[in-house]
Amino acid sequence: MKNPTPLVALGAIVLLAAIAWGFAASGPEDAATLLALPWGRVTILDLYLALALFAAWIRHRERSWPRTLAWGAGLVVTGSLAAFLYVAIAARGSGGDRERFWHGRSVRQTPTRPG
Repeated sequence: MKNPTPLVALGAIVLLAAIAWGFAASGPEDAATLLALPWGRVTILDLYLALALFAAWIRHRERSWPRTLAWGAGLVVTGSLAAFLYVAIAARGSGGDRERFWHGRSVRQTPTRPG
């Protein structure tokens, strides 16, 4: 897929709607119920381990610790919503270059040799 931005934007919109619905439909006591269930704890653990892996990818792409920490805070606060946003920004900034998408600012520009 050359331009994942529309798909990423759709995912972010669906996730944002689900988060809004969750806040509107339940209260803080539901969080305690979720954490009381074994699968609730497994789900939370799964989410935060995936976000930690995503944060490691962000650290790999970014040269700046402040940018990395800001994105990490966004991941902790908004979860996958920040991940969707980061992927959209990375895809747009890569201009279709897969190397640039995966490695971001850590890609070293190598001069091309005359042919």
